Amino acid sequence: MGAVKRDAMIAARLWVTDNPVVYAWILRWVHEDIAANKRVSTKRYIEWLRDSNYIPWASGPYKIDNSFSGPFNRIIAADYPDLAPHLKMRASKYDAPAPYKEVDLDGQRQFAIAL
Repeated sequence: MGAVKRDAMIAARLWVTDNPVVYAWILRWVHEDIAANKRVSTKRYIEWLRDSNYIPWASGPYKIDNSFSGPFNRIIAADYPDLAPHLKMRASKYDAPAPYKEVDLDGQRQFAIAL
């Protein structure tokens, strides 16, 4: 995974860990949208969290990086695999299996990642 994407994933996971109540609200909105046959949009949930008039608690609005939208989808899919089919995730070359090539090390066939 590229440094920027990896850093965004790490930062988003830390944010989720530091804000479990807010993450629970994101999950609630995901479930509500699925139940209503609406498109799940973590980008929209991020915008809602920024709007102090929308969120149902007084401690917001929350500062959330725009780059967390994609990582939130991946985090939710990892934490709740049953929700994964409802999450739109852009294909990334980092999601595909790494290309392997066969190499000969001291007469033994082994496989190494082709870089």
